[in-house]
Amino acid sequence: MLKPGMITNWTTYAMAAYMANDYEKAHSTVSSMWKFDSEATPIKPHEKNALRLLEARCQMKMGKHAEALKGLKKHQK
Repeated sequence: MLKPGMITNWTTYAMAAYMANDYEKAHSTVSSMWKFDSEATPIKPHEKNALRLLEARCQMKMGKHAEALKGLKKHQK
């Protein structure tokens, strides 16, 4: 069972969907993961970076290049 605090399981599920060429499922999984990022169950900074890259990669595979670039620029330092 996938629980909010089990980020590794969610990441694995998203990557499995990505590797199976189900980019919409991978993207929706990552989008759901952002809802879990709170003080009670924080996502570590390096995990956030990996999720942002996976999210952008999914968007690019779905042909949403502008949206992917916008999301990456939003978090650029």
